[in-house]
Parts: sequence; structure tokens; C-alpha cells
Amino acid sequence: MLGDLNDDSVYVIVQTADSVGYALIFSPDADCMGESACRFGSVAGQVRPKPLRDPQGQRVRLSDGRSAVYVPGQCAAGCNDAKLVWTVGPYLYYVGLKRGRLDQLVPMAESVGPIR
Repeated sequence: MLGDLNDDSVYVIVQTADSVGYALIFSPDADCMGESACRFGSVAGQVRPKPLRDPQGQRVRLSDGRSAVYVPGQCAAGCNDAKLVWTVGPYLYYVGLKRGRLDQLVPMAESVGPIR
């Protein structure tokens, strides 16, 4: 799906942004409200919920030494995002792409800055 989009046709839509975190979606449709049919990716950062269950998936090491977990997406009636999830101190982060591969998610994760 990413290969079908031009750079000028991608919208970053703020789903939430408050004192405990943020969630953004990427869509070719400016009016997308987060539905699976109109978004192709996501990025989020939030105060880590307690208790936090470790996501089940493939453990990977990012170039800066952070440990992350790759969780493949699943498709049924629609497809959810494959995600790369990691924590830094009290914060939980993830990046996601619909039908995303690990080699696509790692550069996204390495570009995400900390919550300040």
C-alpha cells in the first residue's frame, strides 16, 4: 500500500494528544477517523499503563540499544497494524503499519523521539 501513495497524499491525523500521550494515524484520506479501511499506519507514545503485559512477538534490538518487540499484524475482515513496541522509563511507544514488515518498522521506531 505504501508504494501506491505519493508523498503529498499522506495525512497525519492526531487521534489524541494530551498530558499522558499522543496517537497519530497516517492516511491518504484527510477525513479518516482511524478506521482500518482508510489508514495505513500509526505512531503513539503514552505513559506506560500499569500493569503492563509484555506484548507477544519477536524481540529485536534497535540501533541505539533499545529493546523492542515486533508484533505482526493480523487480517480477518480487515487488517490491523503490525507494530514495533518498546518502553523507555515510564513511557510506552509503538509504530505500526498495515501489513508492515519488521524492516519497515525499525527505521520508523528509530526516528521517534521521547515524550517531553
